Amino acid sequence: MRYLLPMRISLTILAVASLVASAHAGAWGRGDDRFWVQPQPPVFAQESLRDMRAQQHDEADLRREAAFTSSVCETRISASINWGRSQNWSPARGSLVDACDDALSALEAVCRGGLKAQVQAKIKNFQCFGDGSGPSLSGGTLRYGAGGGNGYDRTRAYLERVLR
Repeated sequence: MRYLLPMRISLTILAVASLVASAHAGAWGRGDDRFWVQPQPPVFAQESLRDMRAQQHDEADLRREAAFTSSVCETRISASINWGRSQNWSPARGSLVDACDDALSALEAVCRGGLKAQVQAKIKNFQCFGDGSGPSLSGGTLRYGAGGGNGYDRTRAYLERVLR
């Protein structure tokens, strides 16, 4: 009886080791692949390295655009892209950064148009996403959901109404 438990554990370890070995055989193409399930990457790892690099590049481009806007408005405005709200953005529509730059251009125009002090007091962050929701301002963050239409005109009209 006292040898039964260690034997059961040994058999369990042997079975697990066998499954791991067979999975590796299938993953590396050894053995008969018809019988082995190819291991799949975890869900969080499905985003390609190319996509991640493109997102990093877009983030850097948006930060550069926001730095110019910051210099025009004479205040520090940080910028980021909310990728979770940009999943439906299609590259066929063009660059998401270019679409969001329309909103930053509107912010620059508002600063040049005499509302610089209000921008300095009320806008500290800019968040870009591609869900088509347009501009909104709350808690010091100007959010712009790029979509169809003229983002510059829409954002400028919104800011002039909200900042006055």
